[in-house]
Amino acid sequence: MKATKAQDRGNHWKDDKITKTSREGKVIISVISLILLSASVLELQYLLVFGPFFGNILRLIVLVLGIPAVLITPYLMSYKSPYAYLPLGTLMLSGLLIFLAPNNGIGHRLHYWTNKGNLNTIYTLSHEAKIHQLDNMRRYHKILNDEIVSNDEHYLTKADLQKAYANTIQSEGLDIEKVVELRDRLDRSSLISLGRDQGDFVLTIDGFLDNEYGYAYSPNNTLKVGDFLMPSGLPIIASIDLGEGWYFYYTT
Repeated sequence: MKATKAQDRGNHWKDDKITKTSREGKVIISVISLILLSASVLELQYLLVFGPFFGNILRLIVLVLGIPAVLITPYLMSYKSPYAYLPLGTLMLSGLLIFLAPNNGIGHRLHYWTNKGNLNTIYTLSHEAKIHQLDNMRRYHKILNDEIVSNDEHYLTKADLQKAYANTIQSEGLDIEKVVELRDRLDRSSLISLGRDQGDFVLTIDGFLDNEYGYAYSPNNTLKVGDFLMPSGLPIIASIDLGEGWYFYYTT
């Protein structure tokens, strides 16, 4: 009788351990699958967080590391459990998305939808404020309209901007409050600069050398691959039509 009770307790403890392990395994598998899926659909978010160079490298690393993850997950759970093969399905889907639709635009559209109001406000406010060039004042070369200031300082406050660009603000009759608001709005949407020239309106997110990517607004929906985007004058090599005149562009 005592032996039977001890055996029952042992079996109950084993069942609890298996259930706990199964739950932990599902959590781990779910996390692995989400990371793998993010590498294919959240391209822009990787670029925003890690930069244009390291972002793409990290996406590749995630997919490569996904291969051993696919091999070990069946050991975490029963081979008969469909859950054990979720990372495999996710890896295959991620690979297909990158191969068949490298610019699927899911991450780009997500960023646009969450920043749409701010982008439209920047467009309208820049016209009202008579500002055709402005950056986030965090880089070495900083610009307000046609005046460039080059140093390691950051101009993030009203006092800083007023002091650094006193001549431009006074001679062009700029409203310092609107200048400050525009700079803050660039930061809010992870933008490094705005430019308006020859009908083009461009909000740059990042880039290096002669490559840039960001948003462009074309009221007549005429933007297309091969066009030279002003004010940089670089040709568009890829674009995503976001609707209502907005595009996400890549130049080279």
